[in-house]
Amino acid sequence: MSADGNTGGEGPLIWVHLEGLTEENDLREAATGAIEAGIGCLVVAEGAAEFVGSLARVRLLEVRGAGLFEDGRRVGDLVSIRSQDDVDEAIKLMAKGHIVLLDTPDWTVIPLEDLVAARHGDGLPGPALAVVENAEEARLALGALEHGVDGVVLRPTAAEDVKTLVAAVRGIGGGEDFFQLSVGVVVRVHELGLGDRACVDTVDILRDGEGLLVGSSSAGFLLVHGETIENPYAAVRPFRVNAGAVHSYVLVPGGRTKYLSETDAGIRVLLVDRDGAGRPSHVGRLKIERRPLVLVEVEAGGARFNAILQNAETVRLVTPAGHASVSSLEEGQKVIVYMPPAARDGDGDGTGPGKATGRHFGRAVPERIIES
Repeated sequence: MSADGNTGGEGPLIWVHLEGLTEENDLREAATGAIEAGIGCLVVAEGAAEFVGSLARVRLLEVRGAGLFEDGRRVGDLVSIRSQDDVDEAIKLMAKGHIVLLDTPDWTVIPLEDLVAARHGDGLPGPALAVVENAEEARLALGALEHGVDGVVLRPTAAEDVKTLVAAVRGIGGGEDFFQLSVGVVVRVHELGLGDRACVDTVDILRDGEGLLVGSSSAGFLLVHGETIENPYAAVRPFRVNAGAVHSYVLVPGGRTKYLSETDAGIRVLLVDRDGAGRPSHVGRLKIERRPLVLVEVEAGGARFNAILQNAETVRLVTPAGHASVSSLEEGQKVIVYMPPAARDGDGDGTGPGKATGRHFGRAVPERIIES
């Protein structure tokens, strides 16, 4: 768990606010439901931290008056937005680096837009999260001024609603749950010899047609199938993706990338199927071994990009009709690929597909960059 309370630290924060649940049984049910749903931070009433902390290891913020305390230290503030003065106060706290939970009793998105503008326009260090009671409020908060708040704090009205509410908010999108995939054509298959490749073992069972989006550049990614296919050469490992050479990008939640060599245990990755549906998973183990490699170059949308994979029968790419083994790929073979929007559309300056976006510490950056 990351310091911000996200189990993986990627994408908008989703926390759960339990201050209003006072009965011990309700508090136990709600806290357990939130933890089982993967929530990494709970906001609790004063005096409840010890009890909730005994249920599982989770970040806890205790409400004391208008303050948020963690292990006895004030780390943030709960600000009720009723006037412009309250907005101004929240901005001052964000400027100090405080965590600010924004409660809007007469729910409206306008104050959130003011705060999002200040957060991004002035580069304020303190994260701002909106307290919401349903998925519609969360959708508006996360979309305020396109950037959205840094996250939402879900305040369930009943303990049994927690898991449903978390699932609904996670389904809002933000680029994590659906990808516009394309069909690319293999234009070159070139054996490279030995190199270090990474197997990513996840904590989930992969489905047919599901895998990781992997590529050597930010221009495009190939969908590498999980090891779910029966074959005579090795036992099925349905939790594994033999993902490729260690230098490769792999797509993770929040529209970001990591190098395959960075996907240590506990890191979140995105499992994506041939229809573009994505779901987050955690890495349970990363295996790096020296194996024969092959470069697979693909053309799609006027751009060329590649992935370097292990040259083995058991490594497969997702295709429109199913899957194809890397060891039997030929020029002209159609495979499923993903081109990020900027790489797909260009940025209007004539750079064209594949040259309009770069990556800086895993984030997409709108800059002219040519990768080959």
